[in-house]
Amino acid sequence: MTPTLKEKIDALPEPLQSEVEGFVDALVAEQGQRPRPGFSFSWAGGLAHLKEGFTSAKLQHKASEWRQMNSARDACRENV
Repeated sequence: MTPTLKEKIDALPEPLQSEVEGFVDALVAEQGQRPRPGFSFSWAGGLAHLKEGFTSAKLQHKASEWRQMNSARDACRENV
């Protein structure tokens, strides 16, 4: 049977038990300090002024060009 966490801690020498206790205290304190932020959509509409200049097809072609450029650049770096 696998020993419990308490049994494992009790088997440690006293200095290490104190270290474990300090670590657990830090985890507990940290848990209370980290509020989970919600999603922020502050960026929504930030590119609205570009809507007239681009279609989804144009953006797909541009993304394909960027991927090809990045692949070529990465290949050159590997050869250096």
